[in-house]
Amino acid sequence: MEGLTTALPVIIYLLLIILLVIGIILGIKLIITIDKTNAILDDVSKKVATLDTVFGFIDGVSNKMAYLGGKLTQGVVGLINKVTGLKRRKDEDDFYSIANMVLWDVSKKWDGKRDFRGLLWSALSNKFASEFRFRNQQKREKDRELLSFDAMLTED
Repeated sequence: MEGLTTALPVIIYLLLIILLVIGIILGIKLIITIDKTNAILDDVSKKVATLDTVFGFIDGVSNKMAYLGGKLTQGVVGLINKVTGLKRRKDEDDFYSIANMVLWDVSKKWDGKRDFRGLLWSALSNKFASEFRFRNQQKREKDRELLSFDAMLTED
């Protein structure tokens, strides 16, 4: 029993020393892992900061495009109502499509020296006038194809 009382504290001390060494090793590994995690987070933060700049630029461009689109829509509606006073929604949609095509064509042809707004309005006016002439021509052709009741009565 006396041997057990002297051996037991030695065994407990050895186990505590082993536990302490394992705790120190785990602590060192944890510190290394935390340092690696901090490095990764710093890298991600830098990349997110560069993406914030890109997204800010994209947001600014989209805001300007929305502004220009709104101005174009207001101008097209004003020009359409001024020239014809269209009331049907289908006609408005057709002319919005025409306005978008004209805007695309003018933006490709614009050289930066001339006034873009003036060039756009003149191109829109010309295209709308052509479209109105074309639609009126189609109506006249359909009118020519119709027969009146009087012509049908005289032929019998």
